[in-house]
Amino acid sequence: MFTARRLWLARLLLAVFSAVVLMAFHGHQYISNIVKVDQADEDHSLTIQAVKELPWGDGLEVVASTNHAQGNLKLRWYKALIPLKPGDVIDAVIKTKPPHGLRNIGGFSYQRYLLAHNIVATGTIKSAALKKHQSTSWYWPKLRKSIRDQVKTLVAGNSQAGVLTALILGERKTISPTTRDAFQVTGTAHLMAISGLHVGMVFFAVATVVKAMLVQLVPIMTSAKRLMPNIWLPLKITTLKRLHPQTIAHLVGFLAAFGYGALSDFALPTIRALIFLAGWIIAGQWRWRLSAWRILMLAATLFVTVSPNVVYSASFWLSFFAVFAVLTGVAISRGFGVVGLRRLLIIQLCIFVVMLPLQSALFGQQSMLAPVVNLIAIPWVGLSILPAALLAVVALPVDESLANGLLWVANIQLDWLVRLLQEISRLNWQLLPIDGYSVVVVLISTALLLIWVWIARWLIHSRTLVVYTYSVALISVAVCWSAVYWRQYRPDFTLDVLDVGQGLSVVARKHTSTMIYDVGPAYPSGFNMADAVITPYFRQQGIPHIELLVLSHDDNDHIGSSKQLASAVSIGNYLAPKEVINKLAVPPKQLHDCHHGDAPVASGLTIRLLPTKPQDNANDNDRSCVVYVAEGLSGVLLPGDISKTVERGISTGDIAADILVAPHHGSDTSSSSTFIQAVNPDYVIYSAGYRNRWRLPAKKVQQRYQTAGVTELNTSTDGLIRFVFVHDHWRVQTYCDLVWPVWYECDRKEL
Repeated sequence: MFTARRLWLARLLLAVFSAVVLMAFHGHQYISNIVKVDQADEDHSLTIQAVKELPWGDGLEVVASTNHAQGNLKLRWYKALIPLKPGDVIDAVIKTKPPHGLRNIGGFSYQRYLLAHNIVATGTIKSAALKKHQSTSWYWPKLRKSIRDQVKTLVAGNSQAGVLTALILGERKTISPTTRDAFQVTGTAHLMAISGLHVGMVFFAVATVVKAMLVQLVPIMTSAKRLMPNIWLPLKITTLKRLHPQTIAHLVGFLAAFGYGALSDFALPTIRALIFLAGWIIAGQWRWRLSAWRILMLAATLFVTVSPNVVYSASFWLSFFAVFAVLTGVAISRGFGVVGLRRLLIIQLCIFVVMLPLQSALFGQQSMLAPVVNLIAIPWVGLSILPAALLAVVALPVDESLANGLLWVANIQLDWLVRLLQEISRLNWQLLPIDGYSVVVVLISTALLLIWVWIARWLIHSRTLVVYTYSVALISVAVCWSAVYWRQYRPDFTLDVLDVGQGLSVVARKHTSTMIYDVGPAYPSGFNMADAVITPYFRQQGIPHIELLVLSHDDNDHIGSSKQLASAVSIGNYLAPKEVINKLAVPPKQLHDCHHGDAPVASGLTIRLLPTKPQDNANDNDRSCVVYVAEGLSGVLLPGDISKTVERGISTGDIAADILVAPHHGSDTSSSSTFIQAVNPDYVIYSAGYRNRWRLPAKKVQQRYQTAGVTELNTSTDGLIRFVFVHDHWRVQTYCDLVWPVWYECDRKEL
């Protein structure tokens, strides 16, 4: 006979087994659909799911389903000739490739993002013809568009228009980069959009007001009837007394939260919050014995069952773990009899402790001041800024001047809040970069902290619980900090070739010295490798300063992100050709011409410039800075985009190196047999984009390296590539060796 404990364990094991089977089946289906789309011809019948205008140029970005497979396609249509909206069906000629993202430690996983949204291919629309136009017969889409347009007009001109738009409509694209960074670095990014937290705030605020009004309504109506017996009342007093104020308040609050969520077009965090609220209300109304914990688990189960791909969404885990942390904090504080401000402190501490491993795994960093900042920011936004902004929207149809006044109140408070967050974000010591090894330390520290809280119930008085708990938390953080900052010191020479797509960026480090060779491209949309790859990598690795930045030559794919990098990281010296130096707004004493003079000193690194002596009429590629980084009897050769002509000139010297970054990304204009023999490398790295239109590296080049017995590595398939010189030999690691090897990035055959 099963005991209660055994029955609980059996249910848990069954749930885990069911989840594993479900996710395995979903993964198999996802890969199968990727292959189907990749092998299909270019003619597709597409049903449009979502449409948005590109932020630059004349074009559209659409998410559409296809007749060739299940799942969605994410496509861009430049110079679109047909206005599209959700529901339209088009016959289109498209060019696609399987889901793929830049793979770097500390960076955003675009591939996981595509998986979370069930996108099985990305690409472009070459041509399209409208097959079926979806008429908008339902009134709500028109009303929502009208409301959103009016709100955007209302907030325009305010200093914090981007954040206001995010709070009211859930659109974050207009938030300035500096403001976005301030929220992210301080651990308050969840406040920048319509999240479950905001939906809950709206529900409880409206429900509290409605309940207070209903409770006072009966005495008011009774007094009015006594003073004026003939007065007409919309409801009988006896009927009103039979109504349950709390039930009505919850219903009205839920409707308000539902309408607020509808403004964001029911983003996933909003849906999760609404499901949780609906379960909580129904359980309370029907007096079901469902705890908040069980409702949370039922909501998670419902999401995973209906849409398994949400498991790969960071917001899914952040939302449910945040609610779990709040419930844990409430349970602990109740158990110890803690109330008031001390209860808030316990809840914030639980949020910090529970979210720390998750934040570390997802983002590779954690703000140490996040608990304190959130203790200030959440009530400020929830009790003052958000109500003022939403009341402005409600007042807009009635009195525009009143709406502008309320919005001014919200905007000026946001100004103060953003300034505070920006000042805190400048405190570099409070941002803790964490890698995979440090996550283990964090988990151990978290376990010790939870054990302490459990034991403390019998050892100490509840009044001193907060002090003791925070003391243990600080010790845990100190251990993590020590692990992280010990990792920053590199006793062995380390070379990282970053995955920047069709471009180049190489980081060389030893001891506390850092040199970076090229910084990858930047695009008209504003997307650049400094913000997307290099800066997150530096934060995750704990690199505070670049001692030497080499900008090899004047091509966007090599130096396009230099301005963005300079604004994010301090740089000591620049090494570049004259034509690049002339474009840099940098003090002259920091600038060094790589074709005239020696390389500036970088402590810990031995750097040598190879004289290429380019002609005055040489193209940009042949004017590349060729840098040799020596380590003992070994070395690394960084030749930029030089052609075979320059290769012949430098092949007569001593250029033997163990590691060679292939000239010009593996183009057939470079990597001559003579050059390969002169370098005699053990490894060659192609820094190229996935399925790039130039089809680099060229097959002829690969054959030449293979003939010479050189081991080939490619950032498009291997992601970030790391070389560490240990005990007179090179230890080679790729992206999947440095992170937890998830199946969608590491455990599938490259398509």
